[in-house]
Amino acid sequence: MDYSDDSTSRPFRVRSGLSRGQLLQRGKDGASVTVTGDAPGTGDILASVTLAGESLAGFSAVKAGRASGGSFTARLRALPPGGPYEVTFECRYARGAVALATVSDVWVGDLWLLAGQSNMEGIGVIDRDAPTDGRIRCLTMARVWETARDPIHFLAESPDAVHNGGARLSPHEAAAAKRKALRGSGPGFWFALEMLRRTGVPQGLIATAHGGTSMDQWSPELADRGGNSLYGSMLASLRASGQPLAGALWYQGCSDTYDDRTGTYTEKMKALVEAVRRDTGQPRLPWIIAQIARELGREAGHDAWASITEQQRVLPAVIPRLEMVPTADLEMDDWIHISTPGHRILAGRFADMAERLVFGRKDILPCPQPVSARFVKDPLSPVVEVAFKNVVGGLSSPCRPTGFAIRTPTGRILKAVYQTRYSGNKARLRLTMDELVGCSVVHGWGCDPEVNTFDSRQMPVPSFGPIPIEAIPPLSRWFRVWEASSLAKGEDIAGLPCPARDAYGRLKRLEFPDWWKANMEETWRGKSGHTAFFASFELSEAAECEALVGYDGPFRLWIDGKEAHKGLSGPWPRDQDSLAIPLRLAAGRHEVAVAMSTGDVPSTGFFLRLRGFDGRFPGAVTL
Repeated sequence: MDYSDDSTSRPFRVRSGLSRGQLLQRGKDGASVTVTGDAPGTGDILASVTLAGESLAGFSAVKAGRASGGSFTARLRALPPGGPYEVTFECRYARGAVALATVSDVWVGDLWLLAGQSNMEGIGVIDRDAPTDGRIRCLTMARVWETARDPIHFLAESPDAVHNGGARLSPHEAAAAKRKALRGSGPGFWFALEMLRRTGVPQGLIATAHGGTSMDQWSPELADRGGNSLYGSMLASLRASGQPLAGALWYQGCSDTYDDRTGTYTEKMKALVEAVRRDTGQPRLPWIIAQIARELGREAGHDAWASITEQQRVLPAVIPRLEMVPTADLEMDDWIHISTPGHRILAGRFADMAERLVFGRKDILPCPQPVSARFVKDPLSPVVEVAFKNVVGGLSSPCRPTGFAIRTPTGRILKAVYQTRYSGNKARLRLTMDELVGCSVVHGWGCDPEVNTFDSRQMPVPSFGPIPIEAIPPLSRWFRVWEASSLAKGEDIAGLPCPARDAYGRLKRLEFPDWWKANMEETWRGKSGHTAFFASFELSEAAECEALVGYDGPFRLWIDGKEAHKGLSGPWPRDQDSLAIPLRLAAGRHEVAVAMSTGDVPSTGFFLRLRGFDGRFPGAVTL
């Protein structure tokens, strides 16, 4: 080799690319790293790698680069997974001079970005008995490589104002504070421990999460602010590692559960993932996100919370190479933060999706996802059957199933599911209601859901919805709004002509919003007489249909002035849909009149709605 002896006024040392304790990301042929540094002379750079004092095969005095002009660049290739390695760079000069620079405690394995807000940062109670393993490395908020242990994220040691407000602790102060910390456990360490167990190769974590932060604060558009922005700080940490990533783990969304933010969450997530993939030069970088869990005690904002969980649920269909894992079933350590045992479970779910996305384990399915909700005919009660995909071994619950509910067209959440039974990948929901036009199924709705449906691998059904209910029978809504007369004299309504609105004086508007029965029990109790009721509906086209009625006292029904039914026998039929009365109706507006008396046996009211003939309702019904 031709070496010239230049000035030795500056030391031979590594400046970037490799540092003590660092983890390098493995590829198909091992890890590669480019190292730069100061060099006092000119000549070839030789690199040697040792493990436990023994030379690593193929890495003894390998030509790796060139020194000239006061600096050197060297590149190591195909370094196999494992460690800790000691890497020595050597440059020999004329007259036998040799310059050496050594970097110890170097590892090769898989490197993961941790980002998001507090549940990724980690607010769980720290388990001081948690294992430590030198094969799990962490690039801390101070951008120093060390053995990972909670708290992985410690904002006060960051050099960036976005994390510490300009009041950075010294390394000594930060170390002391971390030793005293009671909280600080998140999913990161437990994920790395699980991936180490599954893969057998060292794991590295890059800590960048910050509690209480919104998607706006994570915006890539703020990158030019450097350490005064979350994205800029994250980029600085990624560049400090100098390595590609195996994948990114993301837990964020609680700070966007407000009405003025929910509508843009998906677009902001798309922009964030696209920016990170662009800025890392990894267009297919895997992302694994956590669906936000719970917030106890929050009285408002349930719809906004549910909007975020639903957007997160469907993100895998919007962003390629992204998977989502549920969290709503996990134990908490306070009103909004997942507990340390909960993080251990979450870590396993992250690991499942990491194996699927990063290592191509297509046999590992994503979490169960709803694909349809259909009304099913059943002789006992209304049933909605919800079918799921990605179910392993069938759905079940360790106790009484919870979490399913019905959402009305106006957005009300009704706890109308009184029984849930499972059959393979389906959940059969028995309902207290069958007025389901425009209704949907939801699961785990709102800020503090109770969910406990799992498949055989203990992967839960996520919070979801609204999922529209299909195949709803052609039923109109119940007649709930009536104009009613005061109690008129006379209980005998047998010979009563069709009531006319102007024959009963001033009418009173009655609404029965929470019960489908026109319920007069309180009004009629202890009194005698009859009441006339008036309502109307419209058909968009002619229809053959049925009036479904039920009553518990003397009852008569007229449609457009013609008697449709007379029942004077007393308390039968008393339940909803007890009788089906055929009707042939033209398109347009139709008037309904009902007369009902208190009767010898005290009456309480009646039910009325319309059903399409033979399962069809060709005309839309407007009540």
